[in-house]
Amino acid sequence: MANYVLVHGAWHGGWAWTPVARLLSAQGHTVHTPTMAGHGPDVDRVGVGQAECVNSLVRYIEERNLRDITLVGHSWGGNVLCGAAPLIANRLSGLIFWNAFVVGDGESLVDVVPQQFRELFTFLAGQTTDNTVMLPWEVWRAAFMQTGSEGEARLAYELMTPEPFGCFTDKLDQKAFFALDTPRSYINCRDDIALPPGEYAWYPRFGQRLGEHKLVEAEGCHEACFTNTAQLAAAILEATPA
Repeated sequence: MANYVLVHGAWHGGWAWTPVARLLSAQGHTVHTPTMAGHGPDVDRVGVGQAECVNSLVRYIEERNLRDITLVGHSWGGNVLCGAAPLIANRLSGLIFWNAFVVGDGESLVDVVPQQFRELFTFLAGQTTDNTVMLPWEVWRAAFMQTGSEGEARLAYELMTPEPFGCFTDKLDQKAFFALDTPRSYINCRDDIALPPGEYAWYPRFGQRLGEHKLVEAEGCHEACFTNTAQLAAAILEATPA
């Protein structure tokens, strides 16, 4: 049986993994779904950046003395995996990136997204007093959760919270991550258009930065945790290092 720590993406919290966690737990696996610093309702987001989120994940794991862990990161959560993995390498059995970012050394998330997203996020953050970004509903429905009913998409959207913009703009030191030899896999959902197909497609663009890895393909959009739960859980199991 595996020990999973599931790391959410931007605008989400640990709650987003609940349907998948239930399926994995029902099969006897241990599953943790922490919420990163500055995420979730009623928390202070001022000054929160990538380091604070990485440290909150490391602290969560160390306080519970979790070992033999498979870390699973979704979307922006891939950057959290990259930051945390070198700090807890002796506790890891594997890393799984699900349609997740793997930025280059010295890059930030906004460096690797299309210009229209970069401009939109910068503008939205500038309209706030706490330097946060809330994904517009129209973008969410058209590109992130374009499958599933509108009611399901509305319910998920209403649970999301503003994202600290520092998590998008912080330049990441990836040298320690790229030096790791921890087994890693990449799950690519074929219907994911949160990053547009072509030049900015998730795979192989980010997968190839992992070096040797296992690729698992699945059906579903960027929010397959809600729309294709069983398939995503099965993909995680398939992607888990033996």
